[in-house]
Amino acid sequence: MKIKPSLFVTLLTLTCIAVLASCGGANETNNSVAIGSLNGEVFVMQNTLDNAGTVRRLTARLNDIDRFTVAANRGMAFDSLGNLYIAGDYNGAPSSLQVIANAVRRARGNSLYRIPNRHVDRHFTAAVWASFRGLSLAEAAGYIFVANSLGNTIEVFSTAAGSASGAVASFATPASPRDLSYDELADRAFIALTDGRIMVVDAFVAGHFSSSASRLIRLRSTAATNLRGIAYLPAKDTLVVSDIAHPDRADDGKLYVIENASRANGEVQAAKVIAGPSTLLGNPLDLQLLGETVYVAENSNNKVLAFSNIVEGEGGNIVASFSADVVGPESLAIVPRILPRVTDISDIENPAAVAALALSLNPAVAAGNSDIVQFNTDFTYRRSARSQLPAQLITRKTIESIKYNSLGDAYVTFAENGFGGIYIINRAATHRALHQADTVLDRIIQGPATGLISPKGLDFSELHGLLIVAENATADPSIKVFSAQSEGNVAPLINTPLPISPWDVDYESSTDTLFIAATDGNVLVFDNYLKRGNEAVFADRVIRPTIDGQIIPAPSNLHGIVYVAGIDMLLLSDVGSPENPSDGKLYGIKNAARALGGTELAFYIDNGDNTAAGNTLLGNPVDIAFDGQHLYVAEKSQSYLLRFDNILQAGSGDISPSQGIPQIGPESVALLPRILVGE
Repeated sequence: MKIKPSLFVTLLTLTCIAVLASCGGANETNNSVAIGSLNGEVFVMQNTLDNAGTVRRLTARLNDIDRFTVAANRGMAFDSLGNLYIAGDYNGAPSSLQVIANAVRRARGNSLYRIPNRHVDRHFTAAVWASFRGLSLAEAAGYIFVANSLGNTIEVFSTAAGSASGAVASFATPASPRDLSYDELADRAFIALTDGRIMVVDAFVAGHFSSSASRLIRLRSTAATNLRGIAYLPAKDTLVVSDIAHPDRADDGKLYVIENASRANGEVQAAKVIAGPSTLLGNPLDLQLLGETVYVAENSNNKVLAFSNIVEGEGGNIVASFSADVVGPESLAIVPRILPRVTDISDIENPAAVAALALSLNPAVAAGNSDIVQFNTDFTYRRSARSQLPAQLITRKTIESIKYNSLGDAYVTFAENGFGGIYIINRAATHRALHQADTVLDRIIQGPATGLISPKGLDFSELHGLLIVAENATADPSIKVFSAQSEGNVAPLINTPLPISPWDVDYESSTDTLFIAATDGNVLVFDNYLKRGNEAVFADRVIRPTIDGQIIPAPSNLHGIVYVAGIDMLLLSDVGSPENPSDGKLYGIKNAARALGGTELAFYIDNGDNTAAGNTLLGNPVDIAFDGQHLYVAEKSQSYLLRFDNILQAGSGDISPSQGIPQIGPESVALLPRILVGE
């Protein structure tokens, strides 16, 4: 096993555009085994001189939906957010990896961007000696595993990698690998080799990609000479492997079904072999499983084939359950059953779902200069599940705000040397205890084209695959929207100028509404924000908080903002004067979806004396997070992380926080759900 340094490579300019065209039809055969009710979609990569990089999108029954073109042409895999990872050696160029952001929705003509687009997607080259083929994802761990057939290795990359990233590790194989299947729950990799063997590696990630836990499976059939596609079905502990045998023949392809795969070692007998003229198997280059239906990219016969009931059904010379005519199919990817929901992590409204919270520090003053620290909800330091060390992270940036996506990546805004940026940190929620952010695992959005000078708060719409950022610079107060897969010096997809500097944002996907906390004490609201895109020039509504009909007196300087969709309420923090360490306040506004102009506060937490923080301990509450019951506050001037329990029933006035922990330099606070951190 060889650990590599960072590889500095160039972000390719992508000039391919989406191609919509008529497609071949699908055929339902008379296979006696019914395929049943299938819900899912299959993406097919084509790879001939005339169509390399064309991706066909089919239903589970292999009827056409759409097609588009990318700058890659080999193996594919989806993550659970619908991003499509593709390997390629496109047009003889050095092998590369490309990430098509939110491909599931964009393939239907999303108006925000075409496919591919360097402002939206990631595309980075690998070393010139590589020839990438099949790939697989370790989603929880945050790795891409790629079969390098030229170097006889499995190359390991970070799922958050950018153009400055190289391989994290290189795992040697005894023969040329063409595909692999990774079982993340068991941490086991199955690798198909061209010499007819299957390499099995236990504790693949936990063992740091060492071959010490590996074994080889050899099929007793001497015809198994050239394995290609491989897929594992954990529920049945079954492997399905394709064999192209002689590449120059179009009639000798096979599928092997191997039972008890997790324990297999040495010579084994396939439980089932599918082969013969009726199968149409000649050169089955790739296969994927959707339940117990196996889909096959049959290259020499220009077909995509589906064989149902692969575990319990018949083998032999059988007819495919479904087939579609596709010229030069190279690889397949199954659209995941779980795709982004309307509710993002920042919109959790159930305290039982929250396991921990992350606090960004500005300046970094914690032990080891960590600038992201995790706490349990009782304000004890959280330990990393892997190492049991304090869950801390060093970015060495001047951090502003932090948010997490549902895979555990941190998106962190920062400003340095007159320029701002966004640091995307791979699996920061779960696997980076006492670790430093770096260019091998992580990437940065930064540069003149981004327009980022002093970015503050940010929010996600995982439904759209977008990142929404409040640009606070007085020279360009604005909202800037980037793809969540962006990298480098890219222009925002949407740029919304504002009349006043914003500090924080909260986007509600279900209604396409953007709420903005402005530094003049008002809330700006854009309705149908993403639908209108760059046409949304002026705020549709301005909400002015009032008490007894009177506008909050100056100085009022809104910072943190949370929209609680379940009860239609806005929660706000007001730092007052940044120079005054004791005039902070918290507000609640009901019926925010329709609020306009002067709007009475449902409650406010304020001691009424701007010369002392009082019981509230509020001076400069720069950020807030809400779990549906309790409000967490990053209180900067008083140097505290605070929690106000049952905030909606707390009333108004000089109310004490329920809990607090001293913390110098708290800047931003974000929730970490149990489902994300594995608790």
